[in-house]
Amino acid sequence: VNDLQIVVIDETVHLSWSAIPDADYYRIYSTSDLNDTFILLDESATSNYSFGLPVPSGIHFYQVTAVQNSQ
Repeated sequence: VNDLQIVVIDETVHLSWSAIPDADYYRIYSTSDLNDTFILLDESATSNYSFGLPVPSGIHFYQVTAVQNSQ
């Protein structure tokens, strides 16, 4: 996903992105250090995802990948 938008409102993180044609679902990853591995947070069937602020607080980085099930 190339256009990930991140908005924090009232202690909730909202991620959104443009839908990828033929994607079956999306995987949402996070890390607090770009030198570490991104960890899978969850999967979403839609092009948005919301969750409470991470603990511990601080800077967090997010990545979303589209997944297409092979037929």
